[in-house]
Amino acid sequence: MGEKWIEWADIRAGQPPSLLTHNEILRSISLYYLTDSFMPSVYTYAQEPQFPYKEGIYRRARTDAPMLVSYFKYVIGFWPEDVLRMMGNLVSYRNHEFGGFFAGLENPPALVDDLREIRNFWTG
Repeated sequence: MGEKWIEWADIRAGQPPSLLTHNEILRSISLYYLTDSFMPSVYTYAQEPQFPYKEGIYRRARTDAPMLVSYFKYVIGFWPEDVLRMMGNLVSYRNHEFGGFFAGLENPPALVDDLREIRNFWTG
């Protein structure tokens, strides 16, 4: 699991604003191991592994709730803005130059700013 944290992270991990150090990776993996919580944490991925793409069709979300998408430079997956607009009520699409799969640890200020922005769509 540790090698995935390193492979999926921004190559600048551990440099400000990143909080993702080798100690943080070890702490997180230990928490999963000691609490036997890794398997429950991935159940959501197994519920519908092909969503939103199934049989050649992108499916629309079952809600019109506002959707903000933030991409960080080293994230392992990518959905184009046009596709996301077809799938839901996309209100904001952002690309960040720093961070990766673990955005909350790699670029906390950018993630917090994005969460504050989407809050405005939910609270009016």
